[in-house]
Amino acid sequence: MQLLCDVLVGFSSLALVSRVGGIFPTALGTAFITLFYSSLLSLAKYFLDPFDNEDSGGKHGISINADTILQETNIGIERWRRSAAWLPDTGR
Repeated sequence: MQLLCDVLVGFSSLALVSRVGGIFPTALGTAFITLFYSSLLSLAKYFLDPFDNEDSGGKHGISINADTILQETNIGIERWRRSAAWLPDTGR
């Protein structure tokens, strides 16, 4: 994944020069692509190792509290169930 993002960001400047022309739009577009794909790569690394078992997430990794996630999911289910009770009979 790291290699794919690096190659994409590396060749993006060449593609942008021929497409938009000029050095300023090319630099701005490359900076935007670099920011987007580096953030996407960091997010993908967090999803691969959410509890930071392999020390890839930095000093502290990411804090995932499974109890809170389950509680919020259950609250959302109940909210939908209660709102479905408010529907008229023709909407069901």
